[in-house]
Amino acid sequence: MIPKGSTVADIGSDHAQLPIYLAKKGISTRVIAGEVHREPFYNACKAVEEAGLNGPVEVRLGYGLNILLPGEVDTIVMAGMGGATIVEILCQQRMVADRAQQLILQPMVAGGLVRRWLLLHSFAIRHEQLVVEDEQIYEVIIANSAPLAAGSDAGSEPFDPFLPVAPNEHLLRDMIGSLFSRKGCEPIPLEVMLEVGPLLFLREDPMLARLLLRKIARYRHIMDILWPRPSAKAARRWADLQQKVSDFEKVLYCLSKRKS
Repeated sequence: MIPKGSTVADIGSDHAQLPIYLAKKGISTRVIAGEVHREPFYNACKAVEEAGLNGPVEVRLGYGLNILLPGEVDTIVMAGMGGATIVEILCQQRMVADRAQQLILQPMVAGGLVRRWLLLHSFAIRHEQLVVEDEQIYEVIIANSAPLAAGSDAGSEPFDPFLPVAPNEHLLRDMIGSLFSRKGCEPIPLEVMLEVGPLLFLREDPMLARLLLRKIARYRHIMDILWPRPSAKAARRWADLQQKVSDFEKVLYCLSKRKS
């Protein structure tokens, strides 16, 4: 998903495996690896030095996008962190995120939170894809600021269709809801639609049903834990999860119906 020749920043790079790969394969001639903690920072420096890539790969110590200047890189990658952390990083340095040609985001949890924030804060979602490694399913979201998504970026081919920005929650609900209804899905809450992944659903990603089944299993496991607990808080949480399971099952039914 990283265009050949683009300059890249990998935020939360750990051992700098992605920057080293990009440089070795000639995909990128300049990669910045960012780390907030000193030990991973030193690990990344050591890995880059051992790979003989001190020229094309630069390791920087700092939090999130604070290590970058606006427009310094074409592509920003944030992978392997929680959705709330991704949103926090984007909030802190909007100008840097705005100037990137694309954001490649891979939230480990709370993908719906990332999607909501992007669409309500002038970022269009251009593409979503599920990828699998060692039986783990990962969500990848590609986004950029609205003017770029509208066609002013010449660096990489646009994906089609994409989700345009929404000025408020009401219009966001209408926009996302229309995509699901177009595919014959019963109405479900915006929170669930964003967690499913609107473009994953629209494209009928081959891994989506498998991911939803795993989410349902996880929620049912939590429900089993909550069931014996007598508190009102536990009862409310159980009911919320039950509703979410029901909504996911509606999406699954819609996917299976279309395949049949």
